[in-house]
Amino acid sequence: MRQARRAAGVAIAALACLASRSASAAPPAGHVDLTITTPNQIFELDDHLHIPFSGSQVAITFEVTVFSDAIGVVQGTGDGIVAVTGAAGGAMPVTPGGRMSGTPLRPRAQVALPFSGPIALLGVIGTGGGTLKLSCAPSETLGLAAFDCSGRARFCAAARGVGRACASAPTTVTIATDGGDWTIGLDLATDDRGAVTGTAHVTLASTDMLDFEVSGTYSAKTDSSALKFGGIGDAAKAKLSLKGFAPDTGSGARGILKFKIAGQTGSVDLSVPPPTP
Repeated sequence: MRQARRAAGVAIAALACLASRSASAAPPAGHVDLTITTPNQIFELDDHLHIPFSGSQVAITFEVTVFSDAIGVVQGTGDGIVAVTGAAGGAMPVTPGGRMSGTPLRPRAQVALPFSGPIALLGVIGTGGGTLKLSCAPSETLGLAAFDCSGRARFCAAARGVGRACASAPTTVTIATDGGDWTIGLDLATDDRGAVTGTAHVTLASTDMLDFEVSGTYSAKTDSSALKFGGIGDAAKAKLSLKGFAPDTGSGARGILKFKIAGQTGSVDLSVPPPTP
């Protein structure tokens, strides 16, 4: 009698297990939010810089706004005020440029501040210009909250009848960042052949955004999907892929996400919880 009861119990448990598996197997449909946190938080440059420095009788003061965007391009605006002791002076527009690279844990930035414009050289109006080039990495004291940068400014000025003169000087700069967790909002649908389509919306902590079109396939055997992301507009220069994806409202999601966002490359196992702070 006990053996019969055990057999019945095993059969019921097996049926329950099969029913559970059948219920969990569901193709992607509707909206899903994925939050990407440490150690894959993304930080971008975002600061207004006042950079005064001098060398070789040349004093240059930069007043510039510098920021990087969701595809890692460094941009900004500002002015460079140049003074050559007893010889020249003038204000010149600065057009910051450069690029972010590396990984979320070890991001890097190359920043260039080129400047050029009219300048008075020994009382004669001529032209001047140069570039401050910086290599930047996370601050030794502030971590990802700021980048420590080092580089060199080079400047030349020339005026007809006066001649040409050049000078250079090293400098160090700290550039603040804006960043943290970022999200991927997925809106997906799956047809009766297992073809997945939809859209994705990436939002960074800075509020920078990227939009993607999503395509892929769903496998009932593995109860997961392989998704491809095609960037729209600027997002075409970013990268996302998601394999083995299965949303689960109980535990979040599973799957391997690979990305290149804000110039930084990384990979996330969605089924692994982030480390405890």
